[in-house]
Amino acid sequence: MAAQATWLEDAAAEWLGIRINLTLLKHESAVRLLFEGVGYSLALVVGAMLATTAFALGLAWLMSHGPRPLRRCIGLLSMLGQTSPLPLLLFFGYVVAGGITQYSGPVALIAAVVVIGFYNGANAGRAIDDAYRVAPGRSFLGAVSAAGIQLVAFLINATKGSPAAGMIGVPEFLNVMTDLSAYSRDRVAVYLTLLVFYTGLVLAVIALLARLEARLAEHVQRTQ
Repeated sequence: MAAQATWLEDAAAEWLGIRINLTLLKHESAVRLLFEGVGYSLALVVGAMLATTAFALGLAWLMSHGPRPLRRCIGLLSMLGQTSPLPLLLFFGYVVAGGITQYSGPVALIAAVVVIGFYNGANAGRAIDDAYRVAPGRSFLGAVSAAGIQLVAFLINATKGSPAAGMIGVPEFLNVMTDLSAYSRDRVAVYLTLLVFYTGLVLAVIALLARLEARLAEHVQRTQ
């Protein structure tokens, strides 16, 4: 990639009058770390979205169908997710994961997926439960469809909040870029790369969720 990186530097200087430093793309070890960071980021986003969905559906089902004592406990648990800051929950997940097993990148990834999923799933689950209670005759799937906008919003929020996992040691893209460019004087290329990567990631998730939401709405209409 060194030749392509040099060409981009020259093109930016010639066409835009901006001097960027793409030295990171000219060293094999740095490129390997960058690709590893991209892999962790993608795994983190997919895992956080799946965990958010699982927590949302699970908590909503238990709050609406479980025994009364269980519904109250689940309601308090979801309230904890709604009112606690994400960094505090991530730190709690870090402490618990470090106390259970030897802390490493994969362990940090799992802890972050669970915490981010719980944080966003608690809010989405409350929205589904509210939609179910508003119309008692509505099926649970109908309540999920009615709260689809909120569920999609918190799935997108899980994607946008994924870089916060770097604070507990997940070697995702932001964390890797920060470490590799810590002593670099040229920050333009770093911030531009981060902007393009995370913006593209969020846009891809939005497009995917829009298609899934439309299919869910069609399925609910056919079953009613």
